[in-house]
Amino acid sequence: MIEKITLERLRRRARLNLRDEKPDYLLIKLDSTRQLSPSLNAISFDGLMVLLVVSGTIQVNSNQTLYNLGPNMLLTGGAGDMLDLHPTASANLSAYILMVKSSFMHDLNVDLNVIKSLPRGELLRPILSIDPTDTAHIRHLFELLDINSRQPIPTGCQLLARSVSLSLLTSTLYQLMLTVMRCSPEAPTQTPDEEPRGGKSATYYTREFMRLVHQHFRREHSPGFYASKLCLSSKYLSMLIKQTTGKTASEHINHLLIIEAKNQLRFSGKNIQQVALELNFTSQSAFGKFFRRLTGLSPSEFLHP
Repeated sequence: MIEKITLERLRRRARLNLRDEKPDYLLIKLDSTRQLSPSLNAISFDGLMVLLVVSGTIQVNSNQTLYNLGPNMLLTGGAGDMLDLHPTASANLSAYILMVKSSFMHDLNVDLNVIKSLPRGELLRPILSIDPTDTAHIRHLFELLDINSRQPIPTGCQLLARSVSLSLLTSTLYQLMLTVMRCSPEAPTQTPDEEPRGGKSATYYTREFMRLVHQHFRREHSPGFYASKLCLSSKYLSMLIKQTTGKTASEHINHLLIIEAKNQLRFSGKNIQQVALELNFTSQSAFGKFFRRLTGLSPSEFLHP
C-alpha cells in the first residue's frame, strides 16, 4: 500500500536532527547503515523528489517500475509519484534523496511540470546517467542544503534564514536543469519541412523548443522566434507544446522569464530598471506590466511586501 507522507512525518521516522519541526525540504543521506530505512518504503509525496547515487548500487521502484541505479545516476519524481527503496543495495552505497514541498517550490515560482518536461532522452523518463563532474557538483549543493537545514537560526533572523534556503534551493534546481540539458542525447535527424510522424515528432519538437528556450528566454520572449528556429508556425508550435506538456509555448517562456526576474530582483543587487534591461524589455514600464500580469504584484511590491 502506498502511503502519502509529509516531510514532518518523514523527519520523525528518519530521526533527522533538524532545526525546523516543519521543514520545507529534507535531505536524506543513504549509506550502508541507512540503506534499508523503512521510512522510504512505498511512499508518495506532494513535491519534488530527487535521488542521486554517488557510489554503490540500489534498487528503486518508481511508479511500479523497478530500476537498478548505480554510480552517477539520477532519479526524479514529481507530486504524486511513488518511491519505494528495495532492500537490495550494495555495502558501499552512498546516495542522497532531496524532497521539497510543493508550497516551497511555489515560493520560487518553479513549476514541477517544467522540470519533468525537460529533455531526458524520453521526456518523462525519470532516470538519467550523468557525468561524474555533475555528480560532484550536485552532491556539493546537497551537502550545503543539509548543513543549512541543521544550523540554528539567531533570534529575529527567520526571514533571512528562509532567504538562504530559497537561494540554495534555486541554485540546486538550476544545476539539476543544466545537468539534464547537458546529458540529453542528440535530437534525431529530421528535415525542417518533414511531416510529423506520430508521437516522436511532437517529442522532438518539444525537446528542441525546451533547449532553445533555456538558451534564449532572457532575450527572446516571443514564440515566433522559437517557431522560426524550428521552421514551424507559431500556432503549430504552441499546439505541439500544449499537447506534450499541457502548457503553451508562451506559458513556458513566461514561466522561465518570471523565475529569472524574481531571482534577479531578490539576489542580483540590480535595481528594477537594470533587471528590465537585462531581460530585454523595452522599458521599465513594460517590465512592470509583465511582472504584475504574472504575479499580481508590481516589482516594487514584490521587493517590499
